[in-house]
Amino acid sequence: MAILMTEGLTKNFGGLRAVDSLTLGIEEGKLTSVIGPNGAGKTTLFNLITGMIRPDAGRALFHGEDITHLPIHQIVRRGISRSFQILNLFNELTLFENVWLGVQAQQGHGRELLSPADALGSVEAETHRIIKEFGLAGKEEVPVKLLSYGDRRILEITISLTAKPSLLLLDEPTSGLVSEDRKRISEFLKKLSTRLTLLVVEHAMDVVLSISDHIVVMHQGRLLAQGTSEEIRANPRVQEAYLGGQYRLA
Repeated sequence: MAILMTEGLTKNFGGLRAVDSLTLGIEEGKLTSVIGPNGAGKTTLFNLITGMIRPDAGRALFHGEDITHLPIHQIVRRGISRSFQILNLFNELTLFENVWLGVQAQQGHGRELLSPADALGSVEAETHRIIKEFGLAGKEEVPVKLLSYGDRRILEITISLTAKPSLLLLDEPTSGLVSEDRKRISEFLKKLSTRLTLLVVEHAMDVVLSISDHIVVMHQGRLLAQGTSEEIRANPRVQEAYLGGQYRLA
């Protein structure tokens, strides 16, 4: 069953058609990766789904509801959250304070420093729970700027989860990571996919092929192919457009 559908989604930037009549279904409870060459329209697709930009044509449906023209905060409230390719953290604050702010916003307290004691207690308890659940316990008081890049990437994803989404969009979660951290993030995402639907843009093909339940290939703003890892590796059109033969099946 599709949790997210796009129907004829189209976006132009001047004379460039970044997304071209894209019709796509994202299955609930699966980890779907979106791949394609630079300029294929992957990030533009994410921006359209999350309300950061508006399409010129077509629509996006979430749980059957048209969300195409909703403001970003209403899309988040309906259960869609996102992390970005470039880390979006408060580097001078501690790990705990970064998660605290996300939990505080989710519980409706905004960033108020003065709140009822019971509200603050609820935020603190939830912050500790989330940090422990996602393997960051023991680093609560470390300033974000002193964390490893892998820890910062997990922290950003963790903060995205404070909104309690049913669909999480991740834009190049392993970008800039060394091989050890890439493996760690891959395992983290695979575990995360057992509890919610993930839609991931990723360039590292070893990561894509190891974590994905389903792969969508975009090329020049259009849907080129989709299928399992084995089907994508064996697809000659994908080989020609993107993979360059590196992952062809024997």
